Amino acid sequence: MIEQVIAPNSTDGPAKTSSVFYPAQKYPLNVADRVRLAVNLEDLLGVCRVDVVIRSEASPFLALDVIRGEELYSADPNRTAEYELYILGKVGDLAYFERQRRKQILTGAIS
Repeated sequence: MIEQVIAPNSTDGPAKTSSVFYPAQKYPLNVADRVRLAVNLEDLLGVCRVDVVIRSEASPFLALDVIRGEELYSADPNRTAEYELYILGKVGDLAYFERQRRKQILTGAIS
C-alpha cells in the first residue's frame, strides 16, 4: 500500500520529525483511512507527527519540499526517480509564476 516514505531533513531529532508518506495511487484513501494510516505510522516510527500526502493531490511546490527529504523506503526506485525528475521540471517551469505570486502576496497587490 505504501509507495514511498520520506523523512524531512531536520536537526530537531527523531521525536519531532515530521515524516511524509505517499500512498500508492491505486488505493484511494478517504479521510478516516488517512488518519488511521498517520496514527499507525507515528506509532511505528516513534515520531510525533506524520503528514500523509497523496501524490496526485500535492502541488508541485509541496512535492518539491517532500522530495528534498531523506528517502526511507521506496516500493519502486525507478518510478520514484521518474516522479522526482517530473516534479523538478514542473517546479522549474512554474518558478517564475510562484515568485510573482509570493511577491504580490507580500506587497498586498493581490486581493
